[in-house]
Amino acid sequence: MTVTRNIVDVKNLSRLLSLRNRHKGSSHVCLSCLQVFKTKRVLAEHERCCLVYKPQQVVYPYPSKPEQCTLSYRKRQYQHPRDFYYICDFKAYFVPNSDPSSSGRGNAVNRHEPLGFCLHRMTPHEQYKTEPCCYTGPNAMEKFNLVLLKPA
Repeated sequence: MTVTRNIVDVKNLSRLLSLRNRHKGSSHVCLSCLQVFKTKRVLAEHERCCLVYKPQQVVYPYPSKPEQCTLSYRKRQYQHPRDFYYICDFKAYFVPNSDPSSSGRGNAVNRHEPLGFCLHRMTPHEQYKTEPCCYTGPNAMEKFNLVLLKPA
């Protein structure tokens, strides 16, 4: 009974993920990374490598444990101290692609339209530190460029 249910779930998952493009044929989904393929052969080749690894999971550090909140490397040669660095996060929404000729080589159904961002400048120099700047509204990319280039 569960085997039949799993097969039905895979078919529903394939249908759901195939709606992302205009491809009308069947689609095949890797259950480990949720990547979509057009043929079973390509999926089988992918699964040989993909299933070797555990499914990916994002784990965020706990703010109450500062040792987890610091990026570090095992080998000193990979560490590159920087005086300035920026942390950015963009938010966007999908807008239907009305011009099929502008979709490039793929079959893009939607395009991303920037809606907002959050930008934080990090530095050990006190005089250049800034508070995080969050913005949501029209012309998000123009506003981002202004905030990015604004002196401290």
